[in-house]
Amino acid sequence: FVNWWDSIKYDLKTIMTNGWSPTLISDDYVIANYFHAEAAEIETLENAINAAETALEEATEAAQELLEYELGEDEKLTPKLMKDQLKAAIAESELQEEAFPYKAANEAIKSAEKERSERKRELAEKQFELEIKILLKKFGPEDETAESRQLLSKAKAEKAELEALHRPDNDKKKKLAALKQDIAVLEKRIAAITRLMKDVGGLITESEAKKLILQKHHDLVIEQLERYLNTELRYLLHIFENLWDKYVFSALEIEQRLKQVRNNLGDSLTELG
Repeated sequence: FVNWWDSIKYDLKTIMTNGWSPTLISDDYVIANYFHAEAAEIETLENAINAAETALEEATEAAQELLEYELGEDEKLTPKLMKDQLKAAIAESELQEEAFPYKAANEAIKSAEKERSERKRELAEKQFELEIKILLKKFGPEDETAESRQLLSKAKAEKAELEALHRPDNDKKKKLAALKQDIAVLEKRIAAITRLMKDVGGLITESEAKKLILQKHHDLVIEQLERYLNTELRYLLHIFENLWDKYVFSALEIEQRLKQVRNNLGDSLTELG
C-alpha cells in the first residue's frame, strides 16, 4: 500500500488542485481507449519492416553465394558490398545470359531496400500522427497550433516588408525565398493538426479523464499486489519442490531399488570370479 501510495500521491494533489486533468493520463491509456486502429497500423508497419529486413538479409546472402565471394578480414557482409560486386560481375559478363543471374540478384537487394525504406517512412509518419492525436485528444488544437501561428504571423510580416522593397539585393531575395518556404511548412503543419483534430473525436471529457486516471491507479495497485503474490507463490512452489525431491520415491521403493543394485553388483562380481 505504501509503494502504491508513493506512486499516486502527486496525482492526488493535482486532482485536488486542478480536478481530473488529462495531464495525469498516460499515453498508453489514451491509445488503448481511443486509437486502436492507429496502434494496429503501426504494429503492421513494424512487422513489414522486420519482414523487409529479413528479405534484404536473405537477398544479400544469396548474392554472396551466387558470386562465391569470400569476405576479407576487415570486410562485413552488407547490401552495398554485394551490389558493388554484382555490378562488377555484370560489367565483366560477355554474354547477356551470363549477366542475367547477377542482375536478378542485384534487383532483389534493391527491391528489399526500397520496401524497407518506404515502410520506415510510413512508420515515421504514422508515429508522428499518433503522437499529435494523443496531444490533441488531451489538450485540443490551440496549444499545438499556438506557437506555429505565432511563427507564421511573424514570417508573413517579414515577407511583406521584403516584398515592399523596390530593389532587394541577393541576400534579401534569399531571405524572402526562405520565408516563403517556412510559411508553406507552417501552414501545412497547422492544416495537418486541424485535419487530425477531426479524427480524434473531440477532447477527453472530465468524466472520461476521471475513468482513465482511476483505471491507472487501479492498475498500479494490482501491479503491487501481484508482485507480492508472485513472491509468495514462488516461496510455496520452492517448498513443494523440496518435498517432491525428498519424497517422490517411497522408502519401500528405495529399498527395492537398493536390493536390485546389490543383486546386479553380486552377479558382476561372480562373473569376474
